[in-house]
Amino acid sequence: MGVASLILGICGFLFSCVPCLSQILSLLGFIFGIIGTVRKTSENDSKGCAIAGLILSSIAMITSIFVSIVWVVPYLMSI
Repeated sequence: MGVASLILGICGFLFSCVPCLSQILSLLGFIFGIIGTVRKTSENDSKGCAIAGLILSSIAMITSIFVSIVWVVPYLMSI
């Protein structure tokens, strides 16, 4: 789950200019990161990827929301 969270967080951050896609990827990465950190793991399975995925997904979600606001507000002001 941690690796999936990390990959989805990276993809969400890379696609932060596409708000809907980035928000979906970031939300999935955040959910997988939470599951990866909460789930009981074996001795040699670290939670580092899950935590990194959580952080990256959070940053991607914030960036995506900011980009959405920057794109939508000028459009609404011109109507």
